Amino acid sequence: MNEYWRYACLDVRNSVVCVSIAAAALACGGRTPVGNEAWGAGARGGVAVARPGGANTGGGSGSDPSDAAPPDPSRVTGIVTDVQGRGFLGMELQLGSSTATSDAAGRFEFASAPATYDVSMIFDSDIYVYTGLSRRDLVLRMERYSSAPARHANPTVTAPSADTDTLKTVTFFELLDPVDFNSYTLVEKDTATTFYITWIGPEAVGIRLHAFQFACHRVTHVTTGLVAYDATERRLNEGDSFNWTPEWKGVPFAGATLSADATLPPGYTAHEARLFTKPNGRAPDFLLARAFNFTDPHISFLVPDMPGATFDLEMRSSSDLSGTIRRATGLTARSPVPLLEMEPGPIAVAPPRDSMDVGVGTALQWENPAGRPVMVDVFLSKPDGSIYRSYHLVTAGTSVSIPDLSSRGITFPRGMAGHWRVYSTSATTVEDLAAFGEAHSDLPQSTVAYSYDQQFTTK
Repeated sequence: MNEYWRYACLDVRNSVVCVSIAAAALACGGRTPVGNEAWGAGARGGVAVARPGGANTGGGSGSDPSDAAPPDPSRVTGIVTDVQGRGFLGMELQLGSSTATSDAAGRFEFASAPATYDVSMIFDSDIYVYTGLSRRDLVLRMERYSSAPARHANPTVTAPSADTDTLKTVTFFELLDPVDFNSYTLVEKDTATTFYITWIGPEAVGIRLHAFQFACHRVTHVTTGLVAYDATERRLNEGDSFNWTPEWKGVPFAGATLSADATLPPGYTAHEARLFTKPNGRAPDFLLARAFNFTDPHISFLVPDMPGATFDLEMRSSSDLSGTIRRATGLTARSPVPLLEMEPGPIAVAPPRDSMDVGVGTALQWENPAGRPVMVDVFLSKPDGSIYRSYHLVTAGTSVSIPDLSSRGITFPRGMAGHWRVYSTSATTVEDLAAFGEAHSDLPQSTVAYSYDQQFTTK
């Protein structure tokens, strides 16, 4: 998925994971697959999100279940969330001829719906269409951030020396005070890394910046040793922009080997492995290392055994027609070696690459060897290459048509370049895929499997 996953900070989607970045039976470490669990308040991206229709939503006092009116079996309630699980205000939704708009908490409601129904929602240039829904309590996840007021700061870490074939500097940070949300993107230039940090919380927070110098294998680039380290703590204020240069010192942490084995679908070859860390439970992921040029679907990295830190190991493999990513999450230096059972990706069938006649009603078709629900992304591009409009079509089938949304003021322009692709995740139902996208951070392992981009021109 064009290095696919949607978070620039992870370098996983040059598009965010993409973390995440998400099939036959999935090894879930003994957990019930997401979507088959009882839904109460669930953590998503560090933010608690409860499904609608929970306790005390049916009327009555709440103290005696007999006081509550029975729920209307045809009513549909839901929450629209952003990528961090916060409610999304102002989303326009449609179910049949009925419309609704999400409130400040992201909630919406439709008075009635058939047993199986479709929902569409539009926000700016993003269009989501979910087909074959049956649940009466929905969570619909937007692949963007809500407009909640946020703080911003831009610290820069400048390494004392440039990387070499066998030495690599890695920097990351952790906020030391509780915040409702924090994320980042980064820009690397020469030996400097600038973090563009966003958080929701107090105007000033504590921050600890870490800098490691790793020894790396000359060919595969896996980390093989801890060479030097430095850290600094300070108060990070709204709008801060400062530069810190580490002074290399001894590493105060023991080294530990973190490994993973993988099984690949027929016809797939492992081509990259990635190592991520979270320095504490509130932190986002940071990319520590990438490995290439290995021939065996087994990978090992040397990591610092930092108190409170966890690691994710990700294997990427590809065939001539599709790719797949499998990630083990929440690992520590003492975790057993995970087995990453990689699933085959969807294969785009029609329309073929470089088609000139794609428009409203065009049937997009694919093979789906894993049998999971999928999201079909359709992107229309402006002449400068920026995205004009994006469609995200969620279905359990192997074909979906580009929807006619002219009644909602959405046109499909003629003569415009675009591309489409299909991906599946660890989701087992359309509702799960709608709720989580490619983000399954609460699972011990997760999958994102994808077709390659298919370019087209609209008719």
